Amino acid sequence: MREAAGLTQAKLADLLKMKPATISLFETGALSPTISTAASLAGALHVPLSELFVFAAHPDSVSDDEAALLAAYRKRTEEERALVRMLLRVLDR
Repeated sequence: MREAAGLTQAKLADLLKMKPATISLFETGALSPTISTAASLAGALHVPLSELFVFAAHPDSVSDDEAALLAAYRKRTEEERALVRMLLRVLDR
C-alpha cells in the first residue's frame, strides 16, 4: 500500500514524524499502530482508515500492481476516472 502510494519507508516515516524502523515494524506486523497513528497513516497514504484494516485482514487480496493502479485511480479527478472506466469497457469487448 505504501509503495502503491509512491512512498518509501523513510518518506512515510518523515511525514508521520517517526522512525523508518517503526514503519517497517508496522508493515511486517511486528507492531500495531494506535488508532491515532493508523488514522495518520491512512491520511498519508490517501486511503480511508478502514482500508488499512482490510489489507491487514486480507494482505494477498490484491497484488502490488493492483494496489498501485487503485492508488493512481483514487488520485484522479472524476472526469479522469470516467475516462479510465470507458477505456476498460472498450478493452473488455
